[in-house]
Amino acid sequence: LADSTILAVSTGDVVISRPATAGLAATNGWNMLSVPVTVADLLTPQVFPAAVSHAYTFGPSGYVVQDTLRYGSGYWLKFNGAQGISVVGSVLPTDTIDVSTGWNMIGSVSGPVSVDSIVQIPGGIVTSVFYEFTGTSYATSDSIKAMKAYWVKVSAPGRLVLTMPAGTFTKPAVRARRTPPGQGDKSR
Repeated sequence: LADSTILAVSTGDVVISRPATAGLAATNGWNMLSVPVTVADLLTPQVFPAAVSHAYTFGPSGYVVQDTLRYGSGYWLKFNGAQGISVVGSVLPTDTIDVSTGWNMIGSVSGPVSVDSIVQIPGGIVTSVFYEFTGTSYATSDSIKAMKAYWVKVSAPGRLVLTMPAGTFTKPAVRARRTPPGQGDKSR
């Protein structure tokens, strides 16, 4: 279990999380991406070392350079040549994303989320479909996929809650029984 992280220790149980890897094929040029797993360092070069640009997010005043990335946000990043990219961290099964009136670039969680299952707070604020960038144009998407980012328009400030379905991620946490001190193997 050397490559594992202890998430919590409760009475008698140790919950161990295996590292999660999210990846996709980046296109040559600009890509809309997000951070779909929890990582130790959110500096752009640590998360996306192959990027040849700053990370740009979109806010009420337009595009802004972000040196430190945030979960739930979407970013434009440029790559030289098509290539596979991956981010290793712990599973991020749910995220609550703050949105502002108008267009928002949102991120993802560790697994696919149907746009029909996204909780809107307050209800009914989403006024558009979700758009992903395909490398050359925009396309509508019926699900939010790990590591990608999406455009969505809302009618009022609020929050979008993305939760991946249970059992979606292929490397689930492992539950191990912890033996209390002094109650180890007594067969010696």
